[in-house]
Amino acid sequence: MNHRSLFCCADSLRTEVFVAATEPAGELTTQEFYESRPGEALLSFMKSAAWGVTVSPGAVVFGAWSGHRRNRTEMIWTGWHDGVGLHLLSLAQEQPIAIPLGKTDLVVEPPMTMLDGTLHQFVIRDGKLLRFIASGPLNEPGTLTLEELQDVRSPLHATSFMTLEDSKPRRLDVSKMLVAAAAPVLDDQENAAVVVWIESAPAGCRVHLSRVSGSGTPQTASVPLETWVPLPRCRLAVYPGVVPSCAFAAESVTDGACAVLEVRFDLESGQIDLAEAAVDLPRGAVRAAASLFLQRSEEAIATTWLHVRDGRLLRVEESSVTLVRYESDATYDFPIITTHETAFEAVAGAEGEPVHWRLP
Repeated sequence: MNHRSLFCCADSLRTEVFVAATEPAGELTTQEFYESRPGEALLSFMKSAAWGVTVSPGAVVFGAWSGHRRNRTEMIWTGWHDGVGLHLLSLAQEQPIAIPLGKTDLVVEPPMTMLDGTLHQFVIRDGKLLRFIASGPLNEPGTLTLEELQDVRSPLHATSFMTLEDSKPRRLDVSKMLVAAAAPVLDDQENAAVVVWIESAPAGCRVHLSRVSGSGTPQTASVPLETWVPLPRCRLAVYPGVVPSCAFAAESVTDGACAVLEVRFDLESGQIDLAEAAVDLPRGAVRAAASLFLQRSEEAIATTWLHVRDGRLLRVEESSVTLVRYESDATYDFPIITTHETAFEAVAGAEGEPVHWRLP
């Protein structure tokens, strides 16, 4: 199961979970679940729906996350990526809206449903952070607008604990972009989101963060991380709080040491902090990794799952490493989501049956 097919609509109190899928004939469907009592580690099935469109063979289906529950946005967006472009479909549309993509475009995942019901999809193209806004109101043709938010070819912000190598504008080498992710700000009235992207650097990597609202200039920060690079097949976590942060599994370019890194950006003070949680694994031992944030006592805790080449599935939380199970599927894609306090892993049910959930 593909982790991109899992998506949430959440506010500060409750989370609604959706699973996008395709039927054997290729028809797009979604399943809806709800968390009736947060903290009880239970997702209950509500309903399934067929969208009346056929997905391109081999395409990857996905859904748009939201910082509001559906009763606020009155909209759900889903779609698929066929290798040529994104195809976006809302509850109110009969035909998808297409976003053509170039070979060097970096799609920032996931897309987001905003309070006004529009979908925001961020893309890094030719050294610029772009925002596509799709609108699909009832009984009206879908529309797509494009906004250029910022040039990402220059260092954006100096930090309190590291110094950028230079302050001159430089050309962004898209081939060096490693990973990107975004998250909607919960309960926000201005369609705000936090976008993070990581690119390789001569001695490690560079992490960029941008807090983007519906209007105004994005708040940005950037920091180089010497000696560290994200692991291959690494899923990046973004926390869109008052002090936004990101977390990812990384490997040292000097000795191959493995660690989970969390970078916290205080955009008001300019302070940027780095936390490292070491994992005792040799170079190249991890096949893939996924990081997510959990809410614990009003504090966001970064949790990372590592799929080791010997089959172990490990969970890293702060300085603790736990064996979850042995996972034999080499293509395992971490179909895991987090509500405010609980992580859930999706397990495909029998044909025609809803997805099952377990604690990873």
